Amino acid sequence: MRLKQWFIRTVSYPLYEKSRGLTVRSKLRELEAGANRTPEQIREHQLEKLRSLIADCGARTPYYRELLKRNGLTAGSFRSQDDLSRLPVLTKSLLRENKEAISVPGLFRRTYCHQSSGSTGEPKVLCADTEAESHRMAALFRSRRWWGWDIGAPVLEIWGTYHLRPSLKRTLRMSWIENRFRHSVMRLTDATAAETWDVLRKHRGAYVRGYVTSIFGIARLFEESGRNPAELGIRAVCTTSERLYEYQRRFLESAFGCPVIDEYGASEVGIIAFQCPSGGMHLMEENLIAEFADPPRPGPADAKSLILTDLNNRATPLLRYEVGDLVRPDPEPCACGSGLARIRVDIGRESDVVYLPDGSRVSPVLFCHMGQYSFYEIGRKIRQYRIIQKSLDRFDVEAVCNPDDQSEVEAYFRKAFEEDFDGLVRLDVRFPDSIPPDASGKHRAFVSEIHPAGPESG
Repeated sequence: MRLKQWFIRTVSYPLYEKSRGLTVRSKLRELEAGANRTPEQIREHQLEKLRSLIADCGARTPYYRELLKRNGLTAGSFRSQDDLSRLPVLTKSLLRENKEAISVPGLFRRTYCHQSSGSTGEPKVLCADTEAESHRMAALFRSRRWWGWDIGAPVLEIWGTYHLRPSLKRTLRMSWIENRFRHSVMRLTDATAAETWDVLRKHRGAYVRGYVTSIFGIARLFEESGRNPAELGIRAVCTTSERLYEYQRRFLESAFGCPVIDEYGASEVGIIAFQCPSGGMHLMEENLIAEFADPPRPGPADAKSLILTDLNNRATPLLRYEVGDLVRPDPEPCACGSGLARIRVDIGRESDVVYLPDGSRVSPVLFCHMGQYSFYEIGRKIRQYRIIQKSLDRFDVEAVCNPDDQSEVEAYFRKAFEEDFDGLVRLDVRFPDSIPPDASGKHRAFVSEIHPAGPESG
């Protein structure tokens, strides 16, 4: 395993990077060289990049060219990050409605397209140019290196169910360029626990990364069956995509006998924040400007709506993009000494677990994949969706789409449910004109009506 990691870090990844026009490692060196920047120096760096971005948007992006002209703004108008408030917030609905005028991938020789998870019920595909992709990957690698997790280190992802199998080309890339392997544990059963145990033994000494509900659920099943994952030599567990509760962190640290790292990102902008060994959730401020606005509806104390400006992506510029998450700014300096600002992502409800008639449990992230992979199955025909569990064996699907597409959309969801749930559940599909947000002001792809929400205790 060490030989393969060395080969990837020194041979295959550099060759891949060069063939794709990426500059990840050089940007990684720049980030690490600037590790001792003060908050003031970071803000100066941000402002320089912001002005360059504004100038580029005014010249090449129709949506922002008109927006800047209408507000009488130029790159020189932005003397500090606070001047961003002179621009309106870019909501998800505005992005969807104006995507053709915002996204200009045709101006670039190569772009990287990312499908959102659809956790808000509004799946989308956005493109990033090679510069933006390089910056995103460099920030991720820098953050992982805080924990000794270097390029080429083996990673086992405890991930979701895929309606499409990865191609041979993708499989080879994951194995010999990223040293990354995926394993689905959407169905939390004793059989899945036994299978996952064998996979973890095969990848002994790897980093484990994946959904909180999946990793936590499997660890509980290990405990119930008398298995001890601490003997597998897992280097660290990295949780993503769902809120990590403190009781889950403590349990996973004890079960696996290793650190548990929290990661926060979004497909639209890449990695947003990453936990350091001192416990601080640091924003990737070299790539992003974060603003904290009052939420549209009252939320928990100190809760703020996160608004981000991506400082690198010219293919799909996002200025003041409303992520749709509530966070808490953390103004206290971190014990690690980094000048990067911190946030807390401990707001919001724990993802509902899906319970099935046969006693098995499923992560709700499965439904995000249904929205995400609908792009491949039927194209971009679903504008918004929500799945509601009404009882153990009944689900309602609400989907917003054109009337002419309703039959195809219904057939897609029925096929997906049949494949994933083996005929255990009934499905009703409805087509409302719109789907309103919940009481917190957020759209959620999945809502459970069969058990109390909220974290467990202990």
